[in-house]
This record gives sequence, structure tokens and C-alpha cells, in this order.
Amino acid sequence: TQTGCDVLLLDSQIRVCDFTADGKEGLVSTRKGSIYYVDIENSNSLKIVSCHMNEKINYISGGDERHLLTAGNDSCLKGWDYLSLDEKFEFYYYDQRQIPQKIESIPDENIILVLFSEKTDKEDPSPTTFIRVYDILNLKPLGKITIPEYNVNISSFKVIFNGKGIVASTYQNKIYVLTIENWN
Repeated sequence: TQTGCDVLLLDSQIRVCDFTADGKEGLVSTRKGSIYYVDIENSNSLKIVSCHMNEKINYISGGDERHLLTAGNDSCLKGWDYLSLDEKFEFYYYDQRQIPQKIESIPDENIILVLFSEKTDKEDPSPTTFIRVYDILNLKPLGKITIPEYNVNISSFKVIFNGKGIVASTYQNKIYVLTIENWN
């Protein structure tokens, strides 16, 4: 039963959001490339940053306790300091066919992982997917993770084993557990 409804007005349509499990607060991106902190419990919103050259943000994540992570259709992955909201790093992925789907971070290793989908063939409706690994301390890409089986595409993933592994689900209804010895 609905007991009430609060409305918060933002600068344009909501594109992507990431809320805490209790639903009391979250981050929302809009079509104008703005990011808002939203406090549902107190019916407040605060525009915290404009980013990605007024382009659509495809993914937003609370990241880790230090960074807010965004990825947009301007082919850029950005990390923002939580306290100062200063941009701390950015990586360009240049190919407009690559669309970020999910971002995970490994704070102790200064590593972020981004799941990309890439439309390669107009005849084939399923995207090619891969996880790209970035070193945010040294500001360099480290490589690409794919499932070592022909035509298997990752639908989602989660970092496990305290940052030493990945569990990946696929569009082909399989789950893979990948162990990582070294991120470099």
C-alpha cells in the first residue's frame, strides 16, 4: 500500500542510478551529464558534479570508499574523489561501439574493472563482451579479460576472493570463476 510520494526535480531525465541497499541515499546521473546525490529519507538532492561533456552517462557507481566512478558515451571512464569531488583519473576507450555495463573496484590494489559490451556484427544480436582492467594509481590500462572459450559473452561479474578472483556469468547461462595471481 502506497502511503505517500515525494518528488525531487533534477535538471533532465534520469539515465542511471546507484542506491544503497536500504534505499535511503544514492547517486543519480541525468541525460545532461550531471550527477546528483539524492537523500530519499530527507527528500533532498544536491547536484555534485557535471561531467562527460554533457554526454549521457552509461554507468555510475559508488565505487569504493574513495572514488565515485562514471563511464559515459563520450568514450571516457572517470574517477572522482568522494570528499573534494575533484576528478582524479580518466581513461579513454575511443571505440564508440564499446559501451560500459558495470564497474567494480579493488581498493587495496588500486584497480578498477569495467565490463564492456561491443556490438560487432549487425547480423548477430548478441554483443561481444570483455572486462578491461585499469591501474588507477599509475594511470594505465593493464589489459583485458575474456572467457577462454569461443563465443562466450559475459553478462555480469563480481570481484571475489578479496580481489584475487572474478565470478562471471554469461549470456550462455554459464558461471565462470577466474583466479587472478597478479593484476600487473
